[in-house]
Amino acid sequence: MNRQLNLLLVEDSESDAALIVRLLEKAGYKVNWKLVEDSSQMCAALSGQKWDAVICDYNLPRFDALSALTLIQQSDLNIPLLVVSGCIGEETAAAMMKAGAKDYIMKDNLARLAPALERELQDSLALQEQLLTETRLHESDRRFHVSFTNAAIGMAIVSTEGNYLKVNNALSKLTGYSEKELLSKNILDITHPDDRANDLKKIEKTLSGEISHYHMEKRYIHKLGHVVWGLLSVSLVRDKNNEPLYFISQVQDISEQKKYEQELQELNLSKDKFFSIIAHDLKSMFNNILGFSDLLKSEIKTGDPATLEQYVDMVHSSAHQTYAILANLLEWANSQRGKIPFNPAPIALQELLNEELEVLRKSAERKNIELTILIPDNLTLTADKDMLKTILRNLISNAIKFTPKCGRIELHAAHGLRQVEIAVRDNGIGMAKKNLDNLFKLDIINSTPGTENEIGTGLGLMLCSDFVKKHGGKIWAESEPGQGSTFKFTMPA
Repeated sequence: MNRQLNLLLVEDSESDAALIVRLLEKAGYKVNWKLVEDSSQMCAALSGQKWDAVICDYNLPRFDALSALTLIQQSDLNIPLLVVSGCIGEETAAAMMKAGAKDYIMKDNLARLAPALERELQDSLALQEQLLTETRLHESDRRFHVSFTNAAIGMAIVSTEGNYLKVNNALSKLTGYSEKELLSKNILDITHPDDRANDLKKIEKTLSGEISHYHMEKRYIHKLGHVVWGLLSVSLVRDKNNEPLYFISQVQDISEQKKYEQELQELNLSKDKFFSIIAHDLKSMFNNILGFSDLLKSEIKTGDPATLEQYVDMVHSSAHQTYAILANLLEWANSQRGKIPFNPAPIALQELLNEELEVLRKSAERKNIELTILIPDNLTLTADKDMLKTILRNLISNAIKFTPKCGRIELHAAHGLRQVEIAVRDNGIGMAKKNLDNLFKLDIINSTPGTENEIGTGLGLMLCSDFVKKHGGKIWAESEPGQGSTFKFTMPA
């Protein structure tokens, strides 16, 4: 007769998972299995069902075996984990075994899988019986009290009514309450109001025997009033007559993780908006190119030469603007993916500016703008030459764009404490504070026409910001309407 096996498979390949199941079925198991690929899916699976074993691929795109093992250990579940891998070295395998994995099997030697699993299931059964005995005796076990008190995560013994009976130092630190203060409280006293109903529902299911334990993310109210996110694991201890005695709770502070998740969500929303804006700009440019090229095609033989020349100018201008958007977008995308080499080295700033200003001076001369370098001859800094050129080129081009004819642009630089501060100052049209606040935001593209209706891509300042941050510096702007603008950034000295 086939033996029932509840198997949790941590694997991103359905074909590999199916192969493992077929091998175990041939070995005499009736396999009830579930496939998960990441941390959230595994947490849900561990909470929702009892598993006899976990078989895990060593490395997945969004997960790995060590993380899976950690989740099992944090859940206080005695489930054997076996690692299956196509390429795992001896040192890695030894490290996994040391961390608590029961065995590792190479994918080219899956014949070992069924015997290894059988061994671990027998060991697990024996271990479960041992742990059951230890659980009944744990109140008098000195080692439990020592580990309880000194555990790195918050731990508590809670009555079936929800009152704290014993707490450890980590829980006091997590909540801000002393041991004495916590022992006078119910769990609901420090639970966020929005999480109380879910907590009570889990407790009721556990007391009724519907589930033996549960895991949930919940918010605690710190003594100082702020919210602390915790990953809560709760199991119920019963006496020999199966009557509930008390709960054992473990709480891991996941506030930083939740903060990063929120920041990532906001960043993704910003990027979505950013690309929507870029797509809109590109579409407008291509509409211009297509529209005027259609007019050229239809009027090439009969149209007025002056009008045709105007159409050609529009197509030419739109094509250049489209190319500029794509070039800046590609450079920005490469910087986001770390594809742009970063090779900081000592640089003589004035020498670099003299190279870069050769082209920019022509743009300034067309508007009769005086472009002046007020930088000491011997001033040096440490930077990636290409990135620094991009920063200066964009800031100076912007200054030329927003400075009227016969205006003035100055470049300043000075040594500070372990850094050099560089400034590009103009006496152009300036900008309001609300525009200053949005200059370097991802989801707000600034592409205001210049004093001569010059068109920008709106990506230049994003590149400047990214490249300055790459150097560990900061970038900001100072401006008032009608009073010009000064863009400043810092670089290592």
